Order: sequence, then C-alpha cells, then structure tokens
Amino acid sequence: MVCTHRFTHGDVLLLVTDGLVEARDTDGDFYPLVERLRHRFEGRPAPGPAEVVDFLNTDLPRHARTLHDDVAMLAIAPYHRT
Repeated sequence: MVCTHRFTHGDVLLLVTDGLVEARDTDGDFYPLVERLRHRFEGRPAPGPAEVVDFLNTDLPRHARTLHDDVAMLAIAPYHRT
C-alpha cells in the first residue's frame, strides 16, 4: 500500500524502533509514546524535530530505568525559509 501525506509547516515525522515503544516501567507498562508526546506538546507552538528527540531522550529513561532493546529515533520536518 502506498500512502501520501503533504507536509506543512509544523509537521514532524517521527520514526522509532520497537525498542522505544516496547520499553517497560517497573510495573511492566509499555512506554506510552503518543500520550507522552501529546502531554508535552499539545496546546503549544509546534515543536521542531530536535525538540521532539530531546524530549524523548529525557522522558524515556524516566519511564524505563533499564532498556532491554536498542532505541533509535529519527524526526524530520519540512524546511521553510523565513
């Protein structure tokens, strides 16, 4: 299946490995990626890719003190000249 999406100012495409979304806390709960991003960025100016990755780099270790899989992230956004 091929899908297309036109990126606009403020959009960020986030690609992550399963090590991020399958990271568990001490109770065994998976890292709630969408909820954490929504909580951090909702109602604020659109973040850039670096801000999203920086947030995840600090928030994920708070959730899962020990990671049992590799974690990789790539966040990209369209370039707009100002």
